Amino acid sequence: MKKVIMIVCTVIVIGLGTLYIYNNRKKTDSDTTSNLIKGNKPYFSKAGKIDIEEEKFENKIIRTYQEYTDILDKYEIQYDLKPTDFENDDYYAFVVENDTCSGKIEKIEDAKVEDDKIKLLINYKASCGVCAPTYELFFVRFEKGILKDEYNLDIDYQATNQIKCDSNVSYKPVIYLYPTKDMNVNIKLGNPDNLLVTYPKYENEWNVYATKDGNLTDKNGRNYYALYWEGKTYNIDNNIKEGFVVKGEDTIKFLEEKLELLGLNERESNEFIMYWLPILQENNYNYIRFASIEEINESMPLEITPKPDNVIRILMVFKPLDSYIEVKEQKLVTPTREGFTVVEWGGSILH
Repeated sequence: MKKVIMIVCTVIVIGLGTLYIYNNRKKTDSDTTSNLIKGNKPYFSKAGKIDIEEEKFENKIIRTYQEYTDILDKYEIQYDLKPTDFENDDYYAFVVENDTCSGKIEKIEDAKVEDDKIKLLINYKASCGVCAPTYELFFVRFEKGILKDEYNLDIDYQATNQIKCDSNVSYKPVIYLYPTKDMNVNIKLGNPDNLLVTYPKYENEWNVYATKDGNLTDKNGRNYYALYWEGKTYNIDNNIKEGFVVKGEDTIKFLEEKLELLGLNERESNEFIMYWLPILQENNYNYIRFASIEEINESMPLEITPKPDNVIRILMVFKPLDSYIEVKEQKLVTPTREGFTVVEWGGSILH
C-alpha cells in the first residue's frame, strides 16, 4: 500500500512539475514574440503602412496570412508579419488620411470593440504645416474570436505635443467640387501672391475634370478628392466680439454640431475634425468664430468656371484660452446644397 501511495505521489509531482515548466515556457514564448496585453480586452500591433488611395481600400478583418500577403503584394508593402502570427490572432486592416506636414501618427494607444464599432485611440503629433494628404494602411491585432462581424471604425486622436501656429495664415483650406454632371472646371484664387503651399501645384489656376461624385482628375490623369492651399489671410476680424467658447474636451461634439449646421457633409466634417481636433482639444478652452463669407471672399477671392450654383466657404478662427470668457453667441445660417456645389474649409489661429 505504501508503495502504491509513493507511486501516485511521484506521478503527481512529475505532472505538476511538467505543467509548471510548460506554463512558464508558454509565457516566455508569448512575451518574446509580442508585447501585447492578453485577456478579454483587444490588443494591437501595427504591422505596416503605405500611401494609398482611400477609395481603393475597404476596411476589413484579416484572418489568414494569405489574405494579409494579398493586400501587401497589391500595394507593394514589405511583410512585417509571419504565418504563425495568424494562429491565435486576427487583424483589422484600415486606412486613415494623414497629412504628414500637419501632423504625424505616432502609435495606436488603445483599441477596443463596442457593439458594431472598433474604437481606436491614436497618438498624433500635431504641427502647422500642410502638404499633400496621404492614405496610410494600418493593421490592428486582436485575439481570435473577438472579431466576428463587419465593423465601423471610430478613431479618436490625441495630440502628444503643444504647438503654436502663425496667425494671419489660413491653414489647409480644402476645396471640394460637386457638379451635377461630369465636366471640366477652372478654379482661380484671387490673391495668388499670398499663397504659401498648394496641392496640386497652383500655376495661375487649377484645371480639373470633376465628376458628380466629387472625384477630380488633372491633365496628367492624377486623381484628387479635393484641392487645397495654405496662404496668408488678411481682412479677417480679430476682435473677440461674438462666437463660441468651447472646452477642449468638448471639441468633437461642438464641431460635429456646428459643421453640420454650416453645411458640411459627414466626410467633410470628419476631415475637418481630424485636422483640428489634436490642436483644439489640448487647450482648456477655445474661442471659436466662423468668419463671414464676405471676410473670406475679400481675403482670398475664389473664381470658378462654370459658375457653381452654391459656394460654401468655412473659415474657423480660434484662440486658445486658459479660462472661460463670456462672448455673444454667433448666429449661424445653414446654406443650400443644391445644384453644382463647391465646399471649402480651413482655419486660422488668433494670438
